[in-house]
Amino acid sequence: MWEDAFDAVILSELEGVRKPSTFIYQQALNALELTGPECVFVDDHAENLPPAEALGIRTIHHTTDPEATAQQLDALLERAATRA
Repeated sequence: MWEDAFDAVILSELEGVRKPSTFIYQQALNALELTGPECVFVDDHAENLPPAEALGIRTIHHTTDPEATAQQLDALLERAATRA
């Protein structure tokens, strides 16, 4: 099944709430047993980012350039690796 490719699957229709509700991001953190600062959230809708940021999740606004998004993600991961 496709769900096996992921560490956690949070389906908004099952949770009864969807982005940009902070609850959906908290459910993902709970399912992954992680804290916000341990995570990065990438979304193409800017309005979905602030609720994730409120939980300490680092965010990236993906636009039309996948290379730029990948570079931003690489930079965040490199900074996190140097702090560890």
